[in-house]
Formats: sequence, structure tokens, C-alpha cells
Amino acid sequence: MPVRRSRKRPPTSQPTSPQRTDHVVAGPGNNGGDGFVAAAELAAQGREVCVILMCERDALHGDAASAARAGNIRCCLSNPQAIGKPALIIDALFRAGLSRPVEGAARR
Repeated sequence: MPVRRSRKRPPTSQPTSPQRTDHVVAGPGNNGGDGFVAAAELAAQGREVCVILMCERDALHGDAASAARAGNIRCCLSNPQAIGKPALIIDALFRAGLSRPVEGAARR
């Protein structure tokens, strides 16, 4: 008598996992401005985004200040213990080719 084997069918839909927050670590200057622009793009795609500021919001200047005013992006002050397990981290602190040591809160 032949053995009848059942075929397992793949599930019709993948289970969804809870959405994790994307973090953009931003400084007060032009690179921080780029970070705010990236955060706005991610938010426009429906992603949950938080900009982690390495300064007080009032200390933003240049591109960072302009981009922060332009969008409705959630910001929080730096707290490494509160980061958790983000889906994505974007470093918008320093430009490429930084020629000085990283100090202070950015180093921690």
C-alpha cells in the first residue's frame, strides 16, 4: 500500500511584528538638518521615527533648525538607555572626514 504524504502549504500571509522605531541621531548643524530630512522621508513612508537630539532644540542652527521647523517630527534628548532595539539608526552628527576627536555626549 502506497504511503500518502501530505504537503504542507506555506501560510497565506506572514505574521506582522510590532513596528519598531527608527532613530535619527542629530547634532545642531547641517548634518543634523540632513537627519531631519531623512526622518521626514521615513515618516512619510509610514514609519515611526524619533530624532535623538545631541543638544537642546533651541540650540539648533542652520539646516537643522530649518528642517526641524519644517516637519512634525518627534524629538527627544539623548538617553542611550532608552534607545532599545530600533529598526534603523541614522547617524546625522558629523560630516565625513571628521578630523577632531568625538567628545561629550556624542562619544557616550
